[in-house]
Amino acid sequence: VPTYIATRWCIQGALRMVGSRDKIEARNARQRALASLTEQALGQTKMKGLLRSGVDLCCGALELDYGVVLEYRLEGTAQIRVFSGFSAESARQAVFSQSARELVGVTLVREVLVIEDFGAERDFPCPEMMRNGNVKSGILALIGQSKRPFGVIGVFSGSHRTFSPEDQELVRSVANILGTTFQRILANEQLQRRDRQLREAQKLEAVGRLAGGIAHDFNNHLTAMMSYCEFLQMELDANHPLWEDVASIARTTRSAAKLTNELLAFSRQQLLQPVVLDFNEVISGVGGMLRRMVGEKIKLVQHFEQPVLPVFADPIQLERVLVNLIINAREALPDGGKIEVFSEVIELGKHNEYSLSPGEYACVKVSDDGVGMTEDVRARIFDPFFSTRGHGVGLGLSTALGVLKQSKGDLFAETRLGEGSTFTVLLPLSPGVPDEESSSVVIGLFQGVETVLFVDDNPAICAIGGRVLEQHGYRVFTAESGAEALDVFGANKDSIEMVVTDIMMPDFKGPEVVHRIKQMSDKVRFLYITAFADEAVANEISRTSEISILQKPFTPTQLAQVVRDVMDGVSVGSRDLSLVRRQSTPT
Repeated sequence: VPTYIATRWCIQGALRMVGSRDKIEARNARQRALASLTEQALGQTKMKGLLRSGVDLCCGALELDYGVVLEYRLEGTAQIRVFSGFSAESARQAVFSQSARELVGVTLVREVLVIEDFGAERDFPCPEMMRNGNVKSGILALIGQSKRPFGVIGVFSGSHRTFSPEDQELVRSVANILGTTFQRILANEQLQRRDRQLREAQKLEAVGRLAGGIAHDFNNHLTAMMSYCEFLQMELDANHPLWEDVASIARTTRSAAKLTNELLAFSRQQLLQPVVLDFNEVISGVGGMLRRMVGEKIKLVQHFEQPVLPVFADPIQLERVLVNLIINAREALPDGGKIEVFSEVIELGKHNEYSLSPGEYACVKVSDDGVGMTEDVRARIFDPFFSTRGHGVGLGLSTALGVLKQSKGDLFAETRLGEGSTFTVLLPLSPGVPDEESSSVVIGLFQGVETVLFVDDNPAICAIGGRVLEQHGYRVFTAESGAEALDVFGANKDSIEMVVTDIMMPDFKGPEVVHRIKQMSDKVRFLYITAFADEAVANEISRTSEISILQKPFTPTQLAQVVRDVMDGVSVGSRDLSLVRRQSTPT
């Protein structure tokens, strides 16, 4: 307002108003720019475009020459995501520089860092990129939370400059908007990943139920085929014209049995025989075989972070998992390369990226530096019968996943096309001590004179079981249901010394038959036979039972041998995948 002082007019007050108006307009412009950035952030699903807008806003509002966003990596490196004012060559050279890491590290502690003279700074050296750009001063602010930061945003001047609190607040506000967006995108990605994992789990569960049902029916048929082949071979002389034909049928049947075992492993319906074992020892035990398997062009390296890695698992199935993972890595290295097997103990918190229960886990990583996979392939690698090799049945990785899931663990894949893949095996760490006893095979006489009750709801299997045991001298009762078995045992409980029972039957499951018979007599021995068991029954038997199990399909000789061993109180051993060990539980 003009003012008359003494003999003349003065406009001093008007000048002060103009200065105040400029500050207000500048402040309003900054607020509008921040509001625009916030609005842009609301619709963002990727960070890069927003990072560029944040740098441009700060440089424009503060009239600065240079800007940069450094992304912090978990391994301790710092990568440039966007830059302004610097040359592309300078940015490339500074991507993983030590000085850039130190700059990020100091900002992680201070959250906002003001540097008025880089030449006089003693906390860290000035990054080469900034020296080449003749940077004199600047402001840096942390993007995200210090516990899980995205990185830092920095804006710089080519001349010495003092930054006001308003300047610092602007950069801090931009960093807060970027950090909030980063946390939202991160949470959304985690939610999408968990939704994807849930859909994959539901899909695999549905396919697993179908595969398990098919394997159950096939195992019963294969048991009959293997048995009748052996019956024929008992009757034929080795020089008979039909001998080789029968032997060929038997070999083909055994090959089919391996396929059904793979299906059961995938569907988590096989009966595991878990013991407390050292995962490292399992890896070392198959090391020689794995080296022969990968060939001379591939280097196989093993490294154990912990000397002992106790887990509660089936050693045979754990070996199968390792073999399948090594085969998969080998196929990714057609021209040679390196496969690394690394083991360690990790602790998972309540909300972990693997969606597993919290606690300590044995972690085994199998990595290769091969061709890697596309995202489409990675999404399907655990599907049964999916293969990119043009040979094999495509059950290796799905089988490995099924075995680990059934053992309360999991299997995860990370890959990048052209850079290789890493498969991570996780199993809960066991509090028990690894069992150092080795299973020994005791071959005994298969003949017997005892009385046996053979129970199976499949009439063909029931007839075969009775025939085999009678041929070996036993007196045999048969029953085609759990209810019939209880009636037969009740009428003959003083003479029956052993019960051989199927696990999955329509009326009473095998464990229920065993429980009820034990209430009638405590002197009976038991043997389970099974083509498959649903996950709940399999887990219950593996956890609580000390009854030996014979997996279908089996041959008459295998049945006779296992019955004799159980009668004599001998541990069944593990000659192959059809004969399974006596159950062990962790101490």
